[in-house]
Amino acid sequence: MRRNPKGNRNRSCKSNQLDVKGCRGVYASFDKYAEVERLEGDNKYHAEAHGLQDAKKGVLFNDFPHVLQLRLKRFEYDFTSDTMVNINNRYEFPLELDLDRENGKYLSPDADKCVRNLYTLHRAPQIYFHKGTVKNLESEVARASKLKCTSCGKKGAVLGCYVKSCQLTYHVPRAYDIPDFRWDSLSKYLYTHASFGL
Repeated sequence: MRRNPKGNRNRSCKSNQLDVKGCRGVYASFDKYAEVERLEGDNKYHAEAHGLQDAKKGVLFNDFPHVLQLRLKRFEYDFTSDTMVNINNRYEFPLELDLDRENGKYLSPDADKCVRNLYTLHRAPQIYFHKGTVKNLESEVARASKLKCTSCGKKGAVLGCYVKSCQLTYHVPRAYDIPDFRWDSLSKYLYTHASFGL
């Protein structure tokens, strides 16, 4: 006679680490996080009372916190170079994150279906991200106050290309008028200097 043991573990969900590699955005990362893994063959589940069993392993949420912090796995270990490398894939953040989507597919059967799990994107105003690196906005503004605008020659040019050899910087109103530039995060880039993954 074959038994179908079921087990679960409860863990707090204040902050989740989400995969970026192979995911187009937050929803794809949540799909991967909650993906069901089959434990069979050499990878069977060891149930103490019943020995090795075929099983399914996955994550479902009983509830979500009022403030949900998402940490992105923007680095991975490269065995060839023996170093940590940046993952610079394009990654999409919706302005509203609906974790009740598709009939609550991330929620366990025990979850309270009366609670609405809808989040609004919020970023700390003093930081921003550039190619996986956290930048402090205050130091960037201090740096920018010393730069001259390529167009008008006055100091205080805050937008420019991160490629050091380019050295083109502009005031925000001037940058809007230049068709050869495009936005990338909080910076402007020449098309030829565009960052990876965009």
